[in-house]
Amino acid sequence: RQGSADATPAARKTPANSTHGSRRGAIVIPGSTGRPQSSSANSGAGVSTVGWCGGCMRAKRSASAIAALPAQQRLLVSCEGAFTYLAADYGLEEAYLWPVNAESEITPKRMARLIDTVREREVPAVFCESTVSDKAQREVAAAAGARFGGTFYVDSLSPPDGPAPTLLELQRHNVGLIRKGLGLSESNR
Repeated sequence: RQGSADATPAARKTPANSTHGSRRGAIVIPGSTGRPQSSSANSGAGVSTVGWCGGCMRAKRSASAIAALPAQQRLLVSCEGAFTYLAADYGLEEAYLWPVNAESEITPKRMARLIDTVREREVPAVFCESTVSDKAQREVAAAAGARFGGTFYVDSLSPPDGPAPTLLELQRHNVGLIRKGLGLSESNR
């Protein structure tokens, strides 16, 4: 992995919004040494959005369904703070165990704060990324009374027979996990 959230610009594009730069919706857990990464550098960077149009309506329906959740539960909780773009696109806030590319910086204090946030906001599920261990996040889920909602693909695709063999399938997989984890019915797709 590269040292920047912008290292894989195509992976940072989502069907809901192909321009970024807003840090709207980001929550940096107190005590974090990092900041949410904006992908404003990718706007107009020549990343093709051809093929996203078919997912645009589904993305808008997903955003509408997420907007129907109680405001306190509209929180995307992941291991790494690498989902500012996705949270912003779908009207979610973001909370995480460590800032981008800083897995070694997880501390008991940071973990306790995340557990408190998940518990207080009654977030039904937390997630982790395929590139890191989900052990700490599973502990957060258990301690906060939430469930582990699944594994996001971020910096790499799955094998061809897996859930995220292409960039488009990666996005569908991640958004599908969010919908399911936050308790949105498939009929709202």
